[in-house]
Amino acid sequence: MQKELGEIIKFCKENNEPVYLEFNDKENLIIMSSETYDRREKMLELYEQLVYIESERIINNKQYTIDELSKYLDNVIKDITVKK
Repeated sequence: MQKELGEIIKFCKENNEPVYLEFNDKENLIIMSSETYDRREKMLELYEQLVYIESERIINNKQYTIDELSKYLDNVIKDITVKK
């Protein structure tokens, strides 16, 4: 089993993709590298920020210029990068 785990870890790191382990035809476990996990967490934070911006726009009927949105997203990305 140690050899198989080593192969799974190597695959995850080389391909930057998770491996889904099944038991009785059901996904039970997901293994991924810490880099892949961190990247997915950052993407999730960015998506959450985008949803927030869109909901604010709809609720407040706020219109953002491309420059405002770009500046805001740059700050979000910078903030997410610093958290790492």
